[in-house]
Amino acid sequence: GGAAVIWATGMWYLQDLLQVAASSGVPVPELFFLFLLLLSVTEEYDLCGMVWIAFVGGLFWDLRWTGLPGFTAGLYGLLLSLVAGTWRLIPVQGRTSALFGCCALGAHLVIGLMRGALLLPTGASLWPLVLLQQLAGMPLILLGGIYGGVFTPTEAGAVAVFYSLLISAFIYRELDLKTIRTVIIKAGISTSVVFFVIATSQSMSWLITVSRV
Repeated sequence: GGAAVIWATGMWYLQDLLQVAASSGVPVPELFFLFLLLLSVTEEYDLCGMVWIAFVGGLFWDLRWTGLPGFTAGLYGLLLSLVAGTWRLIPVQGRTSALFGCCALGAHLVIGLMRGALLLPTGASLWPLVLLQQLAGMPLILLGGIYGGVFTPTEAGAVAVFYSLLISAFIYRELDLKTIRTVIIKAGISTSVVFFVIATSQSMSWLITVSRV
């Protein structure tokens, strides 16, 4: 319990530092919330205690940044209890990495949209800023999921490929549908060569074993 509070406090201050660097009108990745969500789904900590920590942290965030005491606090507490509570009701066999990623990104997106809709200056474009926030938060979910044991590095690698596609398409704007098609074809050719080598080695291994060489 005490260690979780200390780490959560550190994440809160780190998020606050990012917000200072980005200015008050730009949403930053929800480090504090994502950290508490990761702790909550591992079932090593009491969910009620995690919700209270989220509520208090959100309340301090409101006093520091939003000027709407209870807005972020209620949002953090509600989403954490909803996502983590639902996760704990799912059988262990159904707790996949893809499901966790969708839940975490979904909650992160809701926070970004709610906060951006209420706090962004009039006339400011909401979607580019929220998209940037989601893309910045995805690596944190990947790393947190790996170290928290929610999914394996191989599964995280598959998500990282999708993440790199989004970055290339929407941030750097270097990918279009034609380029993506070419990349997929080249990746398929490279993969087929590897599988052909594996299939050949397996056949040779079976032949040597049967021949008792």
